[in-house]
Parts: sequence; C-alpha cells; structure tokens
Amino acid sequence: MRYFAYGSNLLTARLAARVPHAKFIHGGHIAGWRFAFNLRSTDGSAKANAINTNSPQDALHGAIYELDELGKSLLDQFEDLGGAYQIAAETAETEHGHDNVFLYVGNPIRLAQGLPPYDWYLALILAGAREHDLPADLVQMLQTCPTIPDPDSNRATINWNLIPAHLR
Repeated sequence: MRYFAYGSNLLTARLAARVPHAKFIHGGHIAGWRFAFNLRSTDGSAKANAINTNSPQDALHGAIYELDELGKSLLDQFEDLGGAYQIAAETAETEHGHDNVFLYVGNPIRLAQGLPPYDWYLALILAGAREHDLPADLVQMLQTCPTIPDPDSNRATINWNLIPAHLR
C-alpha cells in the first residue's frame, strides 16, 4: 500500500526508525489539500496536519512510500490512529502519473490554533522536504515557522540525531 507522508515521516530516516521496511517510491502532491501546524499533541506541541480545502489552488506536497500490512500497523500506532489522526484515501499526482495513497489527517477534536511545533519536529519536516526536493515555497514557509524547545531533552536529542548534517 502507498503512504503519503507530509509531516515528520517525510524524512526517510525518521520513517525508517519507525517502519524499517518502508520503501521510498517518489514525491508527489495532492490537489485540494494544504499543510498546517494545527494538531494538538499530547506532548504539548503542534503536529502537522493535512487540511482538505477542495480548492484547486491548494496542493499538499509530500513523499510516497510503499508499506506492507505490518508497516502500516506499526505506523498506525506511532501516529495514534483513532486518537490524533484518522485515515484519508486520496489520489496523489506524481511525475509518473497518479498513485492511490492513504494519509493521516488530524482528528477534528484535536485541532488547535496558535500552538507551535517543537524545534526538532519542524527540523525533521524541513529536512524531509529538502531530501525529496519539495517546492521552494514550502521549504521557505517551513523555515519561517515559529517553534518551541522541547522540555524533554532526551526526546529532542534522539530526534535531532535522525537528521543528516547536510539536510539541517
């Protein structure tokens, strides 16, 4: 099955730490969706979310990975399926045509405005956007997002260490 990553799982190293058999296929975008940091996490920060706008001007850019059933089950646990996120099925446009994909979309009861992400979390997304050569306007938007430091320095260190130096 094909998974459309747009948040921290954009970075191959991050996804591989969670789902070792995930295989990057190619980049793509989903028309009528946009990126936001508006999902309240249980750790006190904002997480990435995909918002369906149905507007042809909007596009959610990301990376498409191949997962097996075990990989999806593992990822469902990491993404708190049923709590933080729900599943959406969409069609992604790629340079090779169209792919039927699934993506994690924020549970409406967990939406929050004005809550920033942790610095390492944003850095994972930014590194993934660079790794997969996503559009410059997305990279620029990510570079200007406000962040907060994670009070859990151990969690922060583990996540910062996933980012290769050339993608920081």
